[in-house]
Amino acid sequence: MVLTKQFTVPARSGLQVTSMALVFLMRLSTNAMSEPRSDIDLRLLDAQDALILAYHGDLDLGYTGACVDVLGMSGIPLGSDSGYTTVDKFLMRSFDLTIPVIIDDVWGQTR
Repeated sequence: MVLTKQFTVPARSGLQVTSMALVFLMRLSTNAMSEPRSDIDLRLLDAQDALILAYHGDLDLGYTGACVDVLGMSGIPLGSDSGYTTVDKFLMRSFDLTIPVIIDDVWGQTR
């Protein structure tokens, strides 16, 4: 998992504190030439579904003041893109999950 963005979330911030969003990228991939080829997308979809279900079931990730932004109140919803990548000259089928996490009250504001 890689952190790809971080930014403030005005909709979750107030006059005294600012909240932030961290956007992580998680890549699921497998060899695009593995057999049976007709099952490649189904296996990746099953793995993706298990992860998204886990994030729905544990929205706060065990940390009070944090939540997975499932519906995109920060502007980026939980989701995925699919495609192909090359790793060490091997063609890989990949699904990239975008996982936005909002953390409340990160910075206090002063005047």
